[in-house]
Parts: sequence; structure tokens; C-alpha cells
Amino acid sequence: MSRKVLLFAFLFTLMLVLPGSSTAQEPQADTSVTATPLPLTSTLPRSYPVITVQGVCPASQPGGKSAAKSGCPIVVTRAEFEELVDALDPKMLKRDRHDLARNYGQLLALSQEAIRKGMDKEPRVKALVRYSQITALASAVSKEIYRDQVSASPEQMEKYYQTHKATFDAYTFQRLFIPREKQGETLSLDDAAKADSPSTEAAMKALAESMHARALAGEDFVTLQKEVFTAASIKSEPNVNMENIGRGSLPKEQNEIFDLAPGKISSLLTDNTGYYIYKLVSKQTPAFDSVREQVQVSMLNQGTTEAFAQIQKLSQATVNETYFDKYDTPPPNPNEPDVDTD
Repeated sequence: MSRKVLLFAFLFTLMLVLPGSSTAQEPQADTSVTATPLPLTSTLPRSYPVITVQGVCPASQPGGKSAAKSGCPIVVTRAEFEELVDALDPKMLKRDRHDLARNYGQLLALSQEAIRKGMDKEPRVKALVRYSQITALASAVSKEIYRDQVSASPEQMEKYYQTHKATFDAYTFQRLFIPREKQGETLSLDDAAKADSPSTEAAMKALAESMHARALAGEDFVTLQKEVFTAASIKSEPNVNMENIGRGSLPKEQNEIFDLAPGKISSLLTDNTGYYIYKLVSKQTPAFDSVREQVQVSMLNQGTTEAFAQIQKLSQATVNETYFDKYDTPPPNPNEPDVDTD
């Protein structure tokens, strides 16, 4: 089957299964119930029918004409439907639950037609069902890991804060930036060639080294940055102040600046855009209550990362690269429709 045919089938299935979607032949749901909570249904029996599909009886179904006439209905009960809703989104609103029920019924009808045709016995369909089951199970354990981390107590959060207090420190820096080459000029072809030459880059590097030496000597960062902007043909007003900077907010190549003592100057740092010189002005450690949300997010990220890493370590899943070195796309199946995949 071509990629375009597979894509169409996949998108069609998504259109049916996603809450809030609808087919072109059906009227749109009343948007006035968008924010309406689901009415109380707990008084209904667990076996109360929510979805009924008049399925086609399989060929082996006994009963002859009477069975064929009445069909073989499939019923999704209140208990089954609410289990599905709880798995997808326990807070799902009334309109979305209604859409889900309608789309679920259509999917059931399609799946029954596939079973009637014996497609559930085909290897490729079995492979898709197996993959869907694996995906659902992986999603379930991922949600469980997330819930475990989110449910951390205030005491656990404060303990984490005390252990990782440096992570939440707020820094104030002054920064000098020296671009790798001149900016903001309209150059002739000859001048442009000169601007890209190694000698021009060497000149900017020399300027950066000079600025670093002057910063170490205690010269004012604003004055130095103005000189750099003039030399680099940058017309904007310089701003050297950086406030409330936390660890992890800058490229990792610049992380050494967080270990500076107040008033100290960093080494001359560089990347593909230019050169950087930092001066640490101050460092403050905020109170736990002021960074409570940050602590929760940090705990969540670290906890989930460690949990997934442990699972990966235990599973030791590996991919045999030799297979892909030898892999070749199979020839087209003559029984499949010839569809353009451009």
C-alpha cells in the first residue's frame, strides 16, 4: 500500500476517533454546551447502553435468516464508556464525550466490517494491533510515572529544594559581546570579500582579546561595549545588563560563569556568532515559597528523566544496525492501487 493511501486511512481514523471531530454528512454539535459539565450518570446501571451498533453477523453465526435480519448488535455500556473517558481525559466535557461516543460507534462499525472480511487475520493488521497495544501500554506507564512525580508532598519538595538550592539561584551579570565580523554596513563586492577574509576575523578576535584584558583591569563594561559597537559598525544602543539569570538558561559552553565570585570576570568565551565576556554582579538565593512552582517542575523533570532512564537501562533495547545496512525497499505489490506519492 502506498504512503498516500496509508496516510489517508490514518487521517480518516483520527477524524473519527478524536473528540470534537465530525464527518461532513453530520450536523455540528451544539456549541452552547461547550462548557457544560456532564450530567450525573452514576444513578444509571453500569450495564446501561451508551452506544449500540447493529453489527453484521459473522458467517458462522447460527440462526439463519432471523439472525441476519436482526443483526448482531454490539453494546458499549456505561461502565465501558466511562472507563474509556477516564483513560483519555477524566475532565472531558459533555460535548466532547458525546462526540467521542458517536465517533467510537463509527469505529466499531468499521472494525466489525474488517472482521467480517477476515482482515483481522491478516499479518499486517495483526502487526498494527500489536503495535497499538504496545503504544497504549507505554502511554499508561508514562502517565503513571508522571502522576507519581506530580504527587510529591510539600515536605518532599522542600527537601529537594534544600538539596538542589544552587539550581534556583538568581544571578545578575554584565556582558560584553564582540561579533565575529563587522555588522550593519552596506559593502561593495570588494569590501565584502575583505570582510569575510581571515584578516578581518583576526582583527575582531584581537579586539575581543583587548576588551577582555581591559575588563580584567576594571574598565566599565558600558564604555567597552560602546567601543565594540563602533568598531563593529553596530548602530543600536548597547545594553550590558543581564538580570535574574538561572543555571541552564545559557548555552552549556558558558556555564562556567555561574561559578564566578561577585565582581570577577570570566574567561573569553566564544561561539559561532562571536566572543563573550561576563562579570558577575550578584547572586541571590530565593526563598523556597517564591520558587515553589520552579521546584515542582524541576522535580518532575528530573524524576521522570531518571525513571525513564532506569526503564531503558533494565530493558537494554538495542537496534541491529546490520539489518538496516542490508535493508532494501520491497518491490511494489501488484495487488495494491498505483497511487502517486509525490
